[in-house]
Amino acid sequence: MVLDLVLLLRILTLKLRRTYMFITLFALLSLFYDGVELVMGSESPDFRGVSVLSRFVYAIVYPLVSWDLFEEAKQTVEKVRKMAMSRMMTSLLFISLWGLLIAAFTGGDDGDQSQYLMRLAVIVWTGSVASALAFLWVMRRGMKANQWELPWNTTIWYRFFALVLAIQAISCVLSLGLQFVHGESPNLAETIAQSGDVVLQVFGIALTAWCVYKLRAVPSDASNVPVDVKG
Repeated sequence: MVLDLVLLLRILTLKLRRTYMFITLFALLSLFYDGVELVMGSESPDFRGVSVLSRFVYAIVYPLVSWDLFEEAKQTVEKVRKMAMSRMMTSLLFISLWGLLIAAFTGGDDGDQSQYLMRLAVIVWTGSVASALAFLWVMRRGMKANQWELPWNTTIWYRFFALVLAIQAISCVLSLGLQFVHGESPNLAETIAQSGDVVLQVFGIALTAWCVYKLRAVPSDASNVPVDVKG
């Protein structure tokens, strides 16, 4: 929570919010959900409900952040970015529709609305993460093919969110896989879940600290123009 606060303050003090609006929103949401977890407790039923809803929120935010991180280099990458975003939104739409169908027909006869929302949230969240990673992959291919020299912050944000999304992808796999393990061995599933959470959280903390250290201010007279920053 402290590092999420530091990241948000870093964005604000460097005046990056003017260029990276959705990244600022991402940092604010991360801090907000950290605070909610601290107040409610990570194991409380109320927070579990909040956690399910947060996955729907992040399913929307991740594609927006992926688009936003190239904002400082928009004059260079705009054509490829629009093409990649169009494909990502189409993929996310189909994944969401499939998620509705799968969640509706895999719930058994219990009629539990919370379980339905949980299944749907995991599927949509997983689809959003996969679509955002695919978007970044297309952009990476475009950068290599065109040999673009991107602004310093664009490179930092790209690396940061590529790894953030990779962490989320691993978390998605664990969430889906542990549902099957839990039926056979609940204790083993709980052990894997706890160990995985610790490892991913430690990696996330180190990644956020690295990002905070590496960010630089954007020139006030050229907020959307590529700049060559060394160091």
